[in-house]
Amino acid sequence: MCKNLLLILCCISATHGWTQDTIYLDSHWKETQKKEQASYFKIVDTQDKIINAKTYSISGVIKSERNYYLKGKKKYFHGEQKNWYESGELHTKADYKKGKRDGSFLSYWKSGVVKRKDNYDNGKFKGGNCFDENGKEVTYYEFEKSPQFQGGKEGLIQYLQANIKPGIGTGKVVVKFTIEPDGSIKNPMVMKSDNTSLNKYSLEIIKNMPNWSPAFQDGNAVRVTRTLPLVYTN
Repeated sequence: MCKNLLLILCCISATHGWTQDTIYLDSHWKETQKKEQASYFKIVDTQDKIINAKTYSISGVIKSERNYYLKGKKKYFHGEQKNWYESGELHTKADYKKGKRDGSFLSYWKSGVVKRKDNYDNGKFKGGNCFDENGKEVTYYEFEKSPQFQGGKEGLIQYLQANIKPGIGTGKVVVKFTIEPDGSIKNPMVMKSDNTSLNKYSLEIIKNMPNWSPAFQDGNAVRVTRTLPLVYTN
């Protein structure tokens, strides 16, 4: 009797403050209540101030693992953060401490060979090394590189000044668009406008932009989205 009671008390103690939730996500990573509409699902384990969240494709292939530390209503990366390739191989692994990268940041080739090893101390980059598929060290390159308009920020300003004609109206139109891996511009859409008569004109300006230098992640060109406010004055 006493042994059974002790076992029950131990189980209660071990699970105190622990919860598990399953969250379904659609193809745009937005939460959905309908499992049949989901492309991904997330299993979230919470115990006291620690959260572990693993995200999977609906077929069960793991996509990412996140560990968080709760402080009040805010949560911070804390511990290992991992990402996997679409095909299921481990891609990146990073150490965090209360919201800041602290320790190693590793990326891998699909074969499992280390591709990069960066080191951080309390959020500050301290140095790193990159390697080819055979493990031979190569010239270092940043893990992420933002896309850039030809000529940089100054070139973008010149393009907008040349294409926003005076006298067509006043207002502000915010346009979202995709920069493809080849630098081309796709899918411009108006996100916010205080003068709808300028919407079509704004979309044409974005559509006609020359190709950008694409974004890069771990040495590979990738698709990204950007927003750009267009301001019209007389």
